[in-house]
Amino acid sequence: MRTDFLETEEVHTAQVMAASPASIPIKFDLTSATIEARRLEAESLTIAGPDDKAGYKKLTRYRLDVIRPQRFAVEDKIEALIRSHLDYVRRVREIGSPLVLALKGIENGCYVREKAHEDELERIADEEATAARIRYDARTRKLRSMGYEYDAITDSFGSNGDIINVDDIRSLPDEEYEIIECGAAMAYRVEQDRLAEIALAKRLDDERIAKEQQAEADRLTAERLQLEQQQAELKRQQEAIQQKEREMDAERKRIDDLNRAEFARQQEAKEQIEWDRQYKEKEKAEALAEKARSKADRERTARLKPDKKEINLFFTRMLNTKPWPELEQVETIDFMAVAYDRIRTVVDGVRAELDAL
Repeated sequence: MRTDFLETEEVHTAQVMAASPASIPIKFDLTSATIEARRLEAESLTIAGPDDKAGYKKLTRYRLDVIRPQRFAVEDKIEALIRSHLDYVRRVREIGSPLVLALKGIENGCYVREKAHEDELERIADEEATAARIRYDARTRKLRSMGYEYDAITDSFGSNGDIINVDDIRSLPDEEYEIIECGAAMAYRVEQDRLAEIALAKRLDDERIAKEQQAEADRLTAERLQLEQQQAELKRQQEAIQQKEREMDAERKRIDDLNRAEFARQQEAKEQIEWDRQYKEKEKAEALAEKARSKADRERTARLKPDKKEINLFFTRMLNTKPWPELEQVETIDFMAVAYDRIRTVVDGVRAELDAL
């Protein structure tokens, strides 16, 4: 494997002839043999593993300092040659493009291995970050289970004066962190034992107080039951007295209702008798008044009858006789006919009023 090509690389000049309108030879400072040599050199450069920084650097420098400059030189040469004529350009591209493709293939091969190396490094970094995060979560979860709380001001976890920095939780290897965790666990167990003793003492005291309270409650319950029995007996006696009073009140009400009903019946009978008497007297008075009115009407009719007869005869004579003037003109004759009809209508109305008199 070559390791001195960066310092001792020689430029191989090759001339490829192509016909052109200007008969200008197409020359590239690169041959197929040189390209093959570059390919073999690139394949010989390997990366031993994720920690092979030197191999990765050497492969990258070879691609950037050797292959890519030669590709750029060929591309620049192509551009310079194709400016003279389109046909000449086509021929130049036919000759030069395979060289570029060959160099790109070498370059891409280098880049693929570089990218694989970079991806591997990234994967390892991601795995390490994930493992560190899982380790941190597990450690902090266990600390919280032992009563440790996070303090954002000091960026640490603390419990009862014991403080563990977050940096130590994140960075310390397991064998070193286990010492800190064991101390925390021991302190936690001691604190739990102390709290258990306090809880036991409190439970015993609570049980004693509960027994005393239960005894007092039992005494109060017995007194309450005795008082309730006395109150119940007193209530029963009061209810019996009230029931007796209700029965007496009901009997008095029944007698009063009977007396009021009998009085109302007698009063109604008296009122009916009085009403019947008044009604009969009213009927008698009305009959006498009607008899008197009938007699007065008959007398009045008899008294007015001669005069009514004379008045009717007067109207008859007035309508049946003709003391009318002798008229010759049609208009006046028609006028008198209408006047006669009006007079007859008036006389008929007066006769109706006379009949009603």
